[in-house]
Amino acid sequence: MTLSAIPVHISIACCLSNWAIAQIDKRRRAFLWAGTESVAAGRCKVAWPIVCRPTHLGGLGILDLRFFGFALRLRWEWLRRTDPGRCWADLPCRRSKPVEAMSTISTSVIIGDGASALLWTDHWAPFGPLCTFAPDLFAAVSRAGKRRSVKDGLAMNCWARDIKGALTVQVICQFLRVWHKLQDVVLQPLQADRFVWKWSSDGKYSASSAYRAFFNGSAALLGAREIWQTKVPPKVKFFFWLVLHRRLWTAERRKRHGLQDDDDCALCGQAPESIEHLFLGCVFTRELWFKLLAPVGLQALVPLSDERIGDWWMQQRGRFHYQSRPIFNCLVMLLCWCVWKERNRHTFDNNLSSVVVVARAAAAEADEWVQAGFSCISAFASSWSHF
Repeated sequence: MTLSAIPVHISIACCLSNWAIAQIDKRRRAFLWAGTESVAAGRCKVAWPIVCRPTHLGGLGILDLRFFGFALRLRWEWLRRTDPGRCWADLPCRRSKPVEAMSTISTSVIIGDGASALLWTDHWAPFGPLCTFAPDLFAAVSRAGKRRSVKDGLAMNCWARDIKGALTVQVICQFLRVWHKLQDVVLQPLQADRFVWKWSSDGKYSASSAYRAFFNGSAALLGAREIWQTKVPPKVKFFFWLVLHRRLWTAERRKRHGLQDDDDCALCGQAPESIEHLFLGCVFTRELWFKLLAPVGLQALVPLSDERIGDWWMQQRGRFHYQSRPIFNCLVMLLCWCVWKERNRHTFDNNLSSVVVVARAAAAEADEWVQAGFSCISAFASSWSHF
């Protein structure tokens, strides 16, 4: 998308303001959900920060401009440390605090001669940077002392003479701890310091690894990775992505938002129409599951309770050999897709079909997928030819 490419190109050197990012995201969000220049908040099915997550975390992989801008500008911090001979390396530069902080925690140093690593702020020791190991002592160090390299600081214990602040009890205790740690440091005069990027296997910076690091620790959506690996039409993947996020406008959700008075299931009318009930617990859906699974001898997989669909899907998927799992994934998405279409047909057209008719529609849909090149479902489509 052009709305993403142009800001990314600018973000290599410039920090986009929060206002600029908000305006760009406003148009990207409108294009995604409505295909227009603007969209009301009610038409956005999933929150934008979730949409901008990587696909394996439950997003759509759309770039988060703020995080990606940070990741791109980390490149200059990396080159400033690993290649100080560049012509721009000594030019004054105002670095943003997020970029500087991310650079600090992402880069470690394997000590050689100690000439490049900073004594207090670089992560060169096993216990981490000295500024976090002894924060009160670091606050008492002079401004020039905080910029000393490991080599200069250890020479004749110059780091100790850089302490200019008040010698409180905390400072003295931390001084003794640091003194003890630094006595064991041995430099290698014939070997240069080596910087290591924490987020990549080869230890070198890349924009992609830096961007992924900003999502480190985020909770993943169960089944998110498997959705995009399944060979089904893109519209069905997007639909099932909404299912896992529980963002379909079922009767239960519409009632909760005050859009209708009752929340009865459109297919059975026996329980509130939630995501779990509609695709797993509804008697109509269970009968459809049995109708489609029985011809291939998999009737034991018919859902028995209203559990979360992601949990049920992953549990049942684990019962198959890894080579057969893509076929089962196609089956689950096909059936949920057909159930949702039948539910909408009854809700908006007041036309409820029998289980046999819906099974025939699912078989016809499977044939169309096979003809379109999605051959995984062909193993089931051949068994449904008698419908």
